[in-house]
Amino acid sequence: LSTEARDFALSQIHRVATDSSIEVLEPLLYNPDTSEMARIALEKVPVDTATDALIKAMQKTRGSIQAGIIYSLGERRDARAAEPITKYSGKGESEVVRAAIWALGEIGGPIAEDDLRWCRGNTLREHRDFAAMALIRVADRYAEEGDTASALGLYDLLFIRAEPAEIRARALEGLLRTDSATAVDTVVEILRTDEPEVQQAALRARRGDAHGSLG
Repeated sequence: LSTEARDFALSQIHRVATDSSIEVLEPLLYNPDTSEMARIALEKVPVDTATDALIKAMQKTRGSIQAGIIYSLGERRDARAAEPITKYSGKGESEVVRAAIWALGEIGGPIAEDDLRWCRGNTLREHRDFAAMALIRVADRYAEEGDTASALGLYDLLFIRAEPAEIRARALEGLLRTDSATAVDTVVEILRTDEPEVQQAALRARRGDAHGSLG
């Protein structure tokens, strides 16, 4: 097969994939020439063994191949991958650490939350803000699933003045979406501050809920 034909076949395999397809794709994860297409194909294969193959490859690879596989695990959002990924979020090659933090934010749940909280307080500064943003996504996932208390706990945590304005703005948007009972008071308070980015977040939330409890 030509490279183009191989890549096309890999991009379409998720449509007909079975457990036997995983056996074909798994070895390709280790080859720099085929790893990307193989992992993208596995992202979309709706069987648990696809996650298993990606976890196994993550643990046996390094560098950009490993980072790519971690991104694919994040795309799958399989909670079983959270614990293995936490081994790479605290230290190591920067691209792998950032991939792990991103993937945990996509997967969400208590394991991801606990690890990202640790990263926010203990990793290099360049990764701490990335971990905080990943925690916002964990909170968003909690809110989508109806776990309001967990979502609000994270939004409150990330709304403190010590956080960068971008993170505070995202946390504020989450707070206003999730806790409409205190939304008006929160918006008024923020509009009195000297943080333009956070103020814009408040105004966006205000406009977005113009027909709801903020109106």
